[in-house]
Amino acid sequence: MTNNFVLDTHVFIWLVNGDVTLPSRIRTTIGHALSDGNVFLSAISCWEIAMLEQRGRIVLTKPCLEWINECLSRTGIQILELTPDISVESCHLPDFSHGDPTDRMIIAGARLTNSTLITRDKIMLAYGKKHHVHTLSV
Repeated sequence: MTNNFVLDTHVFIWLVNGDVTLPSRIRTTIGHALSDGNVFLSAISCWEIAMLEQRGRIVLTKPCLEWINECLSRTGIQILELTPDISVESCHLPDFSHGDPTDRMIIAGARLTNSTLITRDKIMLAYGKKHHVHTLSV
């Protein structure tokens, strides 16, 4: 397993909200990695959070951008920028046919940074079992 972690969008939301859905073993793993500055959130997850809020699927306590920035600042989670490399990689993931562009970008970012993707997403976890990306199941 790598020392860097990329959080899937739902994991980030659960973490910052203190949601009990996120197991304590995962919180501990993230906590240790945070102390070394090794936890990342894909920039596309910020877009996904904004979409979830706009569609009424999540309710935030502040305006979306303010909420995201405060959560990042408070936790020390870093943004994994969407680079041209990640954008292109997301379209060329080996043996991956899932069409969700957000998932593709998150996976591509984890692959190119040799990070472990923390998720509950069954499709992402199945992809990890094919050894194309490191995953850690929630």
